[in-house]
Amino acid sequence: MWHNQISNNPDDWASDFASRVHYGYASSDSVSRTFIRDDRAKLIRRYPVRSYELLNVTNLARSGDNISGVWSFRYSYRGSKLASGRAVVHFTARQMGGRWQFVSYSEEVARD
Repeated sequence: MWHNQISNNPDDWASDFASRVHYGYASSDSVSRTFIRDDRAKLIRRYPVRSYELLNVTNLARSGDNISGVWSFRYSYRGSKLASGRAVVHFTARQMGGRWQFVSYSEEVARD
């Protein structure tokens, strides 16, 4: 997982995404990095203490400048309330300017 996952700065999280992204938490086909930043800021306000355990990485495939795959993780959140569970992330990242950025990102969440 990208290190920015645990940061409490939503700009850190958003920096792992391209300027336009197919994002599973949006109702439109693609969203801006600003949308992703704002979405992450909501999570951070609600759950400022978060921990993650990477469970598995599968289906990695590279095609040109893109890599796609699936990873799963356990999460535990604390803040105004508690939340925990497992998530499976389906992603595609593209190498841009010497770094990988998500161009597609969706999660399937199973809460405990």
